Parts: sequence; C-alpha cells; structure tokens
Amino acid sequence: KKLFDKRPDVVIDAIGIVDNSSAVSLGRILWEDIDAIKEITVVNQKFIKIYLKNPEDYISKETNVIKRNMMKMNLKQSGSPASISVNGLKISFNELKNVLIQKFEEIQSVKNQNK
Repeated sequence: KKLFDKRPDVVIDAIGIVDNSSAVSLGRILWEDIDAIKEITVVNQKFIKIYLKNPEDYISKETNVIKRNMMKMNLKQSGSPASISVNGLKISFNELKNVLIQKFEEIQSVKNQNK
C-alpha cells in the first residue's frame, strides 16, 4: 500500500504530527493529545513510540476493521497504537526522534506558560 502513497511519510507542524509512515499509521496526531514520546526497541528495530492521552479516541476513528484491530493490538502490547519506524524514511532515527521530542517540549513549554 505504501508504495503507491505519494503523501509525505511524516509531517511535523505547529498542530501536531502527520504520520503516514506505515499501513497502521494514525494520520494526524495533535500535540495536545500526546502524553510522551519515547524510543523503544522491538526485535532489534528501533521505533519512536508516541504515547497518547486517549488512544481509544484515535482507534475508534479508524473505519478499516483490520487496521483498527492492529492498532488495538499495538496498544495492548506496547501501551500505544502510535509508533514510527524510520525504515524507508530519508532521515536517521536519531534525527527524527530529536526533532519530535524538541517540538513536543516546545509545545509543552508554551502550553505551561499560558496557564
């Protein structure tokens, strides 16, 4: 499926992250819905795991039953349905991880200042 998808794999903007990097990607993830961003390793492969405040909200929006079940399985196994692998991306794992964490921390800082 991804071979024929011409959308950018990952977009990071002021609103959040648009993840189109895999068949089970969540699409647009709002910064306000993200609880944490961490690195995990599964069978010697690194992933950037995006922990959501309300992961079921994202899962319930998915209309494809197979994809929704895969998201549920990811949530059960790792605590989040959202993860990004850099396999096939034109950026290194550390670069993407650092950009995501930096942007997340910036958004959190601004949010805390506005309280």
